[in-house]
Parts: sequence; structure tokens; C-alpha cells
Amino acid sequence: MACLVEASCEKPGNVTPTRQFGDLAFVDFLHAAVLMGAVFGEAERKEVGETVLDAATQIHRNVRTNTSIGTALLLAPLAHAYYRKGKLNAESARATLAALSVKDAALAYRALRLANPGGLGRSSAHDVRKRPTVTLLRAMKLAADRDWIAYEYAHNYSITFDAGAPELAAALDKGLEFRDAVTHTYLRLLYLYPDSHIARRNTPALALQVSEMAGQVLGKGGMHTAEGRRAAYEFDHQLRSPDHHLNPGSTADLTAAALFVHFINHGYQSLHTNAKPGAE
Repeated sequence: MACLVEASCEKPGNVTPTRQFGDLAFVDFLHAAVLMGAVFGEAERKEVGETVLDAATQIHRNVRTNTSIGTALLLAPLAHAYYRKGKLNAESARATLAALSVKDAALAYRALRLANPGGLGRSSAHDVRKRPTVTLLRAMKLAADRDWIAYEYAHNYSITFDAGAPELAAALDKGLEFRDAVTHTYLRLLYLYPDSHIARRNTPALALQVSEMAGQVLGKGGMHTAEGRRAAYEFDHQLRSPDHHLNPGSTADLTAAALFVHFINHGYQSLHTNAKPGAE
């Protein structure tokens, strides 16, 4: 459900119900979400690396394009934390991350090679094209300065628990319709954390520029005001290009993680609430 809702929101620069890339459409993300749901339903009986690889394999086999490897990497430890501990918070996530093994790293590396996400690049140490010699947590710590998914592993999901999920809850409390609340959360995360996917495919400076553009949308009220919604629409147009090199893919993954935590801890009731009277 987290993947379905994240894909269904009009997030600037991403594939959405009304925008697609030349090689990637909205329906591809829906298909991938269904496949991931089946894989994650078996997560209790598998290790984190197995879950990531199974998700990547099913998507590669059936969708035939990379839609969700970042999301699978980000959500797998959260799913395992909930299954193993019966709750999802920083404490249960920490226990799951501490238990990650070299085998988890090997399986995650295989998943990354299979998905071959844009901007993967090469590293002199612990390259995903080589056999890992460290645990998955250690490998993520070594990459945490250049990738937000790795950062979340290294910092016990501090973005998800301290920024993403609270921002979504706050937007809903202020009366936003659910999908608008998700888009607002996405804009807020993009502003606070310059997208690492854009930085890898381009430069950190360009990622920072896009981040500042998201801040300008928020400065006009974001999804809370008519002016902010118009600014978000214009921002989306500014991010579109034939090679979609300004796609904030890492921010979409962080948004999916916020949704995952929200649904696990609060259920689906908020999906059906309307904006409060008086909300613009």
C-alpha cells in the first residue's frame, strides 16, 4: 500500500498517474508494488537480503525495468523489524540493522546488479560488482555520505522516523487530503535532503539547486495553498527532460518509507479522511 500510494501522488519530477518517462509508466510502478507486496508478505520467514533480492528478481522478471530497488532496500529492514519485534520504531529498527550479515550484503549486491539503477557508478572499496567482505550495515555506512538510503541504514532511519513520518502526520492534521499530504511531505523531504539520485546522475550542486526550488514551493505554502499548488505544478515542469536526469528518485523512496511507517503504526483510516473545512 505504501508503494501504491507513493506512486499515485503527483510528486514533481517523478512518474505519476499523469506523467511518465519514455521507458517507465505509472502502471509499471503499480505492477511492481503488487509484486513487492507478495514478497514482503513472506519477509517474516526470510532475511533482509533475501527479501531485497526476491523483490528485485520479481520486478526484473515481470516489469523488466527498474522501478523500485531503492524502495525495496529501504523498506526491507523496516518490514523485518515489525515482523520480528511486533512494533516499528527506532528501537526495533536498530535491532534489525545490527543483525545484518555479510550474506545480506551479498544478496543486496546481487539485487542491485540485477536492477542496475541509474547513477550506480563504481567504488574502489566494496563495489556492488564485487563479493562483499563486510556486513550490509557496514557497507551502507561506507556509502552514507552519498546516498540517502545508505544514510538511513547508517543512522537508524533518522530521516524516516524524525522527519518523513512526522511531516506526513502533521500535514494530515492540518487538513490536507491524503495524496496532497504525501506530495507535501515529498516536497519537504526534497528541501531538507538534496536528492542523492540527482547528485549521482549529475552533481551535488545541481541536487542542491533542485532542493532550493522545492523550498521555494514550500515558501508559497506548498500543497496547503492555491499558490503553492501552482508553484508545485510549475516545479514539476522545470524538472522534466527527455532523459529525466532531474528525477528525485531518492526522495520518492524516502516518501515511501514514511508511508510504510505511517500505515504500520496508524492503519489506513487516514486514507479516507477529507480535508477539514476551511482548508485551501
